[in-house]
Amino acid sequence: MDNNVKEDLEFIKKGLFKIGRNRIAALPVHSTLELTDEMEKRIAKVIAQLDAAE
Repeated sequence: MDNNVKEDLEFIKKGLFKIGRNRIAALPVHSTLELTDEMEKRIAKVIAQLDAAE
């Protein structure tokens, strides 16, 4: 797997942990919005790379 794809997936995994049920503390709203925006960008990038690999 491409390193960029792996890095994006790790970021998404960590981001979901930060906003998910197992989080240690609640994030401020602006931080949550920034995190979800970045995760959406990375998800789109991973999908594009997977589509290109097919």
